[in-house]
Amino acid sequence: MEAKIEKYVAPDLSSFDKRIAIIEGKLVEIQESVITARDYTRDIKIDLKNDLDYVTSLTEDSNKETKKLDRELRADINQEVKDIKSQMKTIQSEIEESLEKTEKKINDRVEKALENPLAGMATSK
Repeated sequence: MEAKIEKYVAPDLSSFDKRIAIIEGKLVEIQESVITARDYTRDIKIDLKNDLDYVTSLTEDSNKETKKLDRELRADINQEVKDIKSQMKTIQSEIEESLEKTEKKINDRVEKALENPLAGMATSK
């Protein structure tokens, strides 16, 4: 048995060592690729968040400005309506006054015509 042990030669495992070294090299490359992809993904996430915050800010500003303009426009319209109503009342008063004057003139002329003895229509006998 000792002879067998002395004749024993360990198998050549150098090819396994080479394969393990190649696999370890590939694992390092994969790990570096994963780290690069993770960093790139994190950068994209940060950029997207910043873009989203910017767009949200623009939207909020736009909404505020729109509401402000809406309030101003409504106030302007209400003021114009009040002004137009006031002008209409003034015009109505002027028309009524003019009608009263015209009616008085017509009544005075009719009365004068009726009282004219030459017209033959005198109301007083």
